[in-house]
Amino acid sequence: MERNLSKSSIFIIALLMIIVSAGFSYASEQPGQAESEKPTVIYRWAGLNTVTGTLEILSGDKANPIVRGTTHAGMADYVNVVVSLKRSSGNGWSTVKSWNKNITISLNKFTFNETDKVSKNYSYQYTATVKSYKNHVLLDTVTFDSKIVKY
Repeated sequence: MERNLSKSSIFIIALLMIIVSAGFSYASEQPGQAESEKPTVIYRWAGLNTVTGTLEILSGDKANPIVRGTTHAGMADYVNVVVSLKRSSGNGWSTVKSWNKNITISLNKFTFNETDKVSKNYSYQYTATVKSYKNHVLLDTVTFDSKIVKY
């Protein structure tokens, strides 16, 4: 027994398949922590566009935590960056220096770049929290840890 489908039946079946399959399409990315060594782009923030971080030990025994980011055009006036530099000798982490800075957005970019004296034979890491603001209203909060650097 052979069945012939009319052109209108084929069109209706195809249309139903498109409508049904569209219901299963959704974005699965969620904002989260930005890893420091791999610049990470995280979408769906209101003011922030990207946030990245690095930690280096400079000559002269100085730790250099850097937090950089971009904002969506015109969506943020400034960011507040809180950085806690921590060290570990293997028995847990202790904070050695903290910074809390408001940074004005310039050309949709911001940079936190500080240094602090460190000692040898320790591991160092920082935790950063970046908050974006527009007209003094909080838009986003992002917290992440840098890579661990042994010195």
